[in-house]
Amino acid sequence: MADYRDRFEELNAREQEFILRYEETLDPYNSALAAGYSRDNARKCSYSWMRQPHLKPALYETAMARRAKRLEAFHVGAEELKHKTWLIATADPNELTRVEARCCRHCHGEGFGYQWREFEFEKAVTEADEGFRINEKGKRVAASMPDWAGGMGFNSTLDPHPDCPKCHGQGVKVTIVTDTRDLSEAGRALYKGAKTDRNGNIEVLMHDQQAARVFYAQLCGYQIDRKELTGKNGAPLSQMPTMITLVAQTEVVEPAADE
Repeated sequence: MADYRDRFEELNAREQEFILRYEETLDPYNSALAAGYSRDNARKCSYSWMRQPHLKPALYETAMARRAKRLEAFHVGAEELKHKTWLIATADPNELTRVEARCCRHCHGEGFGYQWREFEFEKAVTEADEGFRINEKGKRVAASMPDWAGGMGFNSTLDPHPDCPKCHGQGVKVTIVTDTRDLSEAGRALYKGAKTDRNGNIEVLMHDQQAARVFYAQLCGYQIDRKELTGKNGAPLSQMPTMITLVAQTEVVEPAADE
């Protein structure tokens, strides 16, 4: 590993604040926000500063020197471990990904008619003039002039209209994947990574919250009382138990004789 020099005194006040935050979190984006940089600069520049030494040499060297020093003396105390585990155990998964009800094409159209985006309508008109369009299976099918009674300006981010006769106010269910640069401390702890398949679909990975709860209980001095439960004559249970019994490791006090 290269030897880096701590050049903290050469930095301006904002850069120094960035270093102090980054030293604790190793998170360039949120460190830049905390130091007072604009959201746009934090997004575009903070990661580059830590990857390209020539952009801010003094900042980069200082960050690398302090990170190396911290790693040399790194140790995890019980309270820090409990804190991190508690964050995972109590984080809200909806912060990473959630399902939302969005408006359908008819919810906000004039007279609840089908509402278009302008470029979609123009494409539909062009296809009607040509007499055909390409369907989802890649085949040519006849195309007719589109009905524009519902108007233009479809916005898929709006809520469903409760009186929509097409979706009856239920809307269209959409899966939202959060920009992970904006996660809270608990959200970052829960976030494990992401995978993208060949079709571009994103799978958000999370740490096991149930395992984190059990581990947290153990860190707090509890032991998990595990029992294998079966139904009649050893058959499987018709319903799985949902409660974990935690047994505190405390001194047993014998009751008085008159109790």
